[in-house]
Amino acid sequence: MPQRNRLLHLCFQKWIRLKEDCTISRRRCLFKTLKHCKTLVELEKGVDGLFGSFARLDSRISSVGLTAAKIDHLQVFIYMLFSCYSVDAQRETVSQTIELINVFGDLMELSPLFSDDSYVAGAASIVQKLREPLA
Repeated sequence: MPQRNRLLHLCFQKWIRLKEDCTISRRRCLFKTLKHCKTLVELEKGVDGLFGSFARLDSRISSVGLTAAKIDHLQVFIYMLFSCYSVDAQRETVSQTIELINVFGDLMELSPLFSDDSYVAGAASIVQKLREPLA
């Protein structure tokens, strides 16, 4: 009987130790799960930021495409003006074209060119000056 009691006592101690180990393991798992959840939330914020950046980049690329089309249109216009005049008239046209470009500002910011009334009025005035030698 003493042997049986000793064996029961030993089994009981092992069972308590296993129970404590399980509790510790559960706490570790919970801690790691919370840590992973926090990391996942941070990654989701980063992905949202990337989507915003890609949207802004797409918008800028579209704007650059429109600006390039406007510049191409301006180049065609300038070419047509140059082909109609003598060298002196072409020099004057170049000077007036440079003045026109200065009115519109930096070429990378041509997007408000046709929507801003003050730019349109300035451009109309300069175009009128450019047409005077044709009349």
